Amino acid sequence: MKETEFIRQNKEKWKQFEEGYRSAEKLEPGQLTKLYIQITDDLSYARTHYSNRSVRLYLNRLAQNVYFSIYKNRVHRWRKFSAFWKDELPAVFYNGRKELLFSTIFFVIAFAIGILSCAEDPQFARFILGDGYVDMTEENIASGDPMKVYKERGQGDMFMGITLNNLRVAFYTFILGITLGLGTSVFILYNGVMIGTFQYFFVEKGLFAESFLTIWVHGAMEVSAIIIAGAAGFALGKSILFPGTYSRAVALRIGAVKAFKMFMGIVPIIVIAGFLEAFFTRYTEVPQWIRALIIASEFGFMIFYFVVYPIRKSKLINSFKDRPDELYRTKAKEVQFNHVKKESQLFAEAFTLYKLNVKPILQWVSILSLFSTLAFIVSAGWDNINTANFVFNELQHVFAFRFYPYMLMVLSVCIGILLIIPIQKTIKQALPHHEKDKSRLVIILMACCLSAIWLIPFYIEGAAGIIICLLLLPLLLFLLTWISDFRQTNTPPPSFFSLLFINFGGMLFLLTSFLLLGFIMLNVTDEGLAYFHLELLKWNIPFDEELMMRITDSILTFTMFWFFYALLPLISFGFSNYYFSNKEVLTAGHLFNRIKSEIHV
Repeated sequence: MKETEFIRQNKEKWKQFEEGYRSAEKLEPGQLTKLYIQITDDLSYARTHYSNRSVRLYLNRLAQNVYFSIYKNRVHRWRKFSAFWKDELPAVFYNGRKELLFSTIFFVIAFAIGILSCAEDPQFARFILGDGYVDMTEENIASGDPMKVYKERGQGDMFMGITLNNLRVAFYTFILGITLGLGTSVFILYNGVMIGTFQYFFVEKGLFAESFLTIWVHGAMEVSAIIIAGAAGFALGKSILFPGTYSRAVALRIGAVKAFKMFMGIVPIIVIAGFLEAFFTRYTEVPQWIRALIIASEFGFMIFYFVVYPIRKSKLINSFKDRPDELYRTKAKEVQFNHVKKESQLFAEAFTLYKLNVKPILQWVSILSLFSTLAFIVSAGWDNINTANFVFNELQHVFAFRFYPYMLMVLSVCIGILLIIPIQKTIKQALPHHEKDKSRLVIILMACCLSAIWLIPFYIEGAAGIIICLLLLPLLLFLLTWISDFRQTNTPPPSFFSLLFINFGGMLFLLTSFLLLGFIMLNVTDEGLAYFHLELLKWNIPFDEELMMRITDSILTFTMFWFFYALLPLISFGFSNYYFSNKEVLTAGHLFNRIKSEIHV
């Protein structure tokens, strides 16, 4: 049979089959199975008679798609989801049982401190909860409805606000384990003291039963989730402090995966707790025995799933224990600049390049952060460096060139240096056989000038200027790498815009990944490191309040500059590496070199 006749006779069948496996509604399972058998028969015929024709490739694709979509991927996806909650997560909590016990004990101690402090000092509740909240609660008690606070907001708004806030607190409690567990300890201590104070405040008013049966309807799951988030944070800190036989880098990677799984396990718990607080806690007229039963059920579930069930499963499944014979890669692979790479690989290799050059990079970051802080204090005045909302407002304050025009020049120089140094390091590794660019000062000045142009959109008020600058950042980095590549090789590289727009969506994905990382870094700094250390400073150094405020603002400004500047080289490494990946797509230089070497051999 001729190929054209073969295609003509079976075209309708193939079309019906293709539509059928894409939409389960178009074909019955029996019909789809029958057509699949016919397709595989046609594929066998095509392989025999038309082995070098496109019809064979087309039929092979159809057969593969239906196999993966029906017989593998869909089943595997649900099975993997189920296995995570039935097997994998209990295994993680069994291996993290010591961290969970420590977090629980630490919270209970903090809870007791809150109760005892409130019992000893009646004003302690105002110190912890705030005058406004205490006055409002006393007014509600006087009106005969002590739990009125849970009834004042709309249910939908209340659910979203409470859930997002609890997720934020849990996330910070977990992620601040990276500070060797100190940040996690602060969050557990603060929440334990606050909840103990809050509960004893109602005990003093003779409202223990009413408050307990109202607060703990949602608090049983909410507080348990905070304790588990603390266990995740302590697991993260433990991996750094006590790496065992692993290197600290490997131990951190293992501990981070373990801690992240523990955190993911409480996300549904926090959502359910937010739902209960918004939609059920407000109904204080519900009989007490029903509320008591709900609270007991919640505590019972949390203890069973996160403590009892992992222990029972561990006796049946040996894989719950850490495998001492499991090997982990301790040394990162060497970065190859003549390969086409995915965005995830580029993101990971940015950290590898950063690690290889961390000492000179951080030296420049520290020097330029100090210089920028002093310049900002001189430009704005010591009285105007308010860092109350340091992550967003302070960044906008620093980049408000309308009010501080000198800061445009300062930031242009600092950002230009921090972007061009990683690019030069990347060029040196990517083109090791070429001579060094002797006129390094010229490329640094060029980087500073281009950085000044890049910062001009910050003159626009609001979020528009920030968005424009963020979108232009890859263009700036590609341009600097393109210029450096040309100066190093003295041969024209591919067209700049051709390199830039090979995979524009992938470029935006990589940029978003770096910005998300930066957002987390700045928030962790603000909520954890800076707050904790400044509180210690306030407690131990007897400055007057106004001077203490100025010192605090200066330290926070320096901290903000440091973390912002530390992030820039990471992004620069990522996009300069991306430049060479795109260059390989256009020129196939590595492929041509391999062909030449094989021909020569």
